[in-house]
Formats: sequence, structure tokens, C-alpha cells
Amino acid sequence: MSGSPFPADHRVQAPRPGRAGERVRERRATQADVPTEPAHGPDAHKWTIAVDCDGVLHSYTSGWQGADELPDPPVPGAIEWLEDVTKHFEVAINSTRCRSVGGRWAVEGFLRRHGLSEQALAHVHFPPYKPAALIYIDDRGYRFDGENFPSVDAIWRAKPWGVAEKLRV
Repeated sequence: MSGSPFPADHRVQAPRPGRAGERVRERRATQADVPTEPAHGPDAHKWTIAVDCDGVLHSYTSGWQGADELPDPPVPGAIEWLEDVTKHFEVAINSTRCRSVGGRWAVEGFLRRHGLSEQALAHVHFPPYKPAALIYIDDRGYRFDGENFPSVDAIWRAKPWGVAEKLRV
């Protein structure tokens, strides 16, 4: 027991839902013929990158249809890019869809339907929260450099690429 005054610190915490536990990772790796022991050297999956779903992987041209509905095709090149990047990094899908179990299943099904290999999927995770990551790839992001706080006008002018395209028509 810890000396903490907080009751929650005394409880044994179960793994968070949505994170692949050891058995799930092992099963995925076995099914995909991926070694279960960590690799060493440049091919080690040491770092995680976070990738948004809508607007980065899913083209999102129909807009929001519900957490478990991904009716549009992938962004051109997204599946091929994801296939390649999973050879070097763990990928956490950082999406509001992943807050629900149905959303996590829908995103995984979308990636499968559009050709992401089982070997690549063994390195893709669907956490229901913002994961710690080396980089966050998102169509709605703003690159903060420590000094460049956006003005209110700049925030209102910022549009994801898909929305900006629709507004030009």
C-alpha cells in the first residue's frame, strides 16, 4: 500500500479499455506472423505516433454520421502510408470515434475493408483518450512553437482541408 491519502491510489487499476493488453497484442502478432519479442535497432517499434481518423485516414466527405459509421473512402494514399509507417512506429488512432467501443470497432473494420494488412493492424491501437505520442497527425491541428498563440480571428479562419475545399466551390 502506498502512503497516499487518496483512496484511488490504494486500488489495483485494471488496464484501460481500448488499449491492447498483452494477450490481445500477442494474438494479433501471432495472427499476423509478427514476432512477439521487441525488436532491437532501427526497426524497433519504440515510439508511438497518433493519427486522427476523419480527414486523415477517412475522407469524411459526408460529415458526421455517428461514431460507428465511416461511409466515405480513405484519403488517397492513406492506407499505403499507414501500411508503411507501422513498420517503424506503433500507431494510436486519436479520434473522438474511439471513445465508444462501437467506434473503435468501426475504425478497425474500415482499415481492414480498405486493405490494411493484419501485420500492420498488429501495430495499430485504438485508445479512447489522447495518447502520449511523438507526433499528432490531424487535419484540425495548429502547430504551436512556444510563442505563436493564434488570434481569435486566426482560429475562426482555420479550416480542415476537406472543409476548405467545400467552401471554395
